[in-house]
Amino acid sequence: MKQATRFISSNRLKQYDVINKKGQDMGQVQTFVIDMVAGRIAFVVVSFEGFLGISDKWFAMPWEILSWSTDNRKFILDLPKDVLEKAPGMDKNKWPDNIDFEMVAKSYSHFGVAPYWDSTNPKG
Repeated sequence: MKQATRFISSNRLKQYDVINKKGQDMGQVQTFVIDMVAGRIAFVVVSFEGFLGISDKWFAMPWEILSWSTDNRKFILDLPKDVLEKAPGMDKNKWPDNIDFEMVAKSYSHFGVAPYWDSTNPKG
């Protein structure tokens, strides 16, 4: 594995696309949100503009549901379309003011991931 595909500066991550396992476009990373108290990525903000016909919302995706493809240099998101369509979103024009703990918890719950602040999460 080339080191250039394994280690990527955080200021470049938002430039990467999100695809499914079939290589179909699923959206684009907008930014990564860091929990400064926990010292980890809290969630990734992903837009699905065009894919779901939604242009005014972004989605907080738990970091754990994305994987990195070193071959494609893209993030992989393997979820059914209906899970994405029903996902809680946030208005991109009100971001980041509309982020709170409850919104992040709802996102984790929707995607079936135990929150990292939950002691039962083995990745926490």
